[in-house]
Amino acid sequence: MVGMAVCAEYIVIGFYGPNWSEAAGALRILCFAGMLKAIFHLAGSVVQATGNVYSEVWRQFVYLIIITGGTLVGVRHGIQGVSVAVILASLWLYLSMAQLVLNIFSKNWKAFFLAQLPGAVIGSAVGIVDLIFIALFHLFSPGILLLPKLLFLIGVSALTLFLSLVFLPKKLKGQTPKWIADKYSNYIPSFVRVWIMRNF
Repeated sequence: MVGMAVCAEYIVIGFYGPNWSEAAGALRILCFAGMLKAIFHLAGSVVQATGNVYSEVWRQFVYLIIITGGTLVGVRHGIQGVSVAVILASLWLYLSMAQLVLNIFSKNWKAFFLAQLPGAVIGSAVGIVDLIFIALFHLFSPGILLLPKLLFLIGVSALTLFLSLVFLPKKLKGQTPKWIADKYSNYIPSFVRVWIMRNF
């Protein structure tokens, strides 16, 4: 999501052309909403499994009010205004569902944010590398079409992700390499999976 947010202009204009350039800002905003959604959807499973459905229902209702009211106000500012409404509503649900799950497990906010540190660090690494190459594109190849640059950025992002998983200290990357190896074991060669399990 960080990579998509940084490369939003390349994605939108690269695939759809310059007439869609205003959508790049909206995509960038929605990428950040997507990061929040990735967390609070997991919280929903925990809340339902522990029988706290009604505690989630009123939070979802407030989310509906925020997104509906925000959209009615934001639509005056176009697609980006509506995107801001989405991210504000998502931020509410992210924080309120987190507070509920922390109460269920008797955990604190520090533990909650530390659990997300590996994703934040690796995402930041991808975003920073993408920004560096985008700056180089502007300096040395402003005339080249955006789609080839986007394909290059996708490759660079994938390489950065891989190198981050290999070389970052364990306290920063957490159990992410093992989780990937386990989750996508059908797509990873067995020798790579074994190497990951032994070294991480």
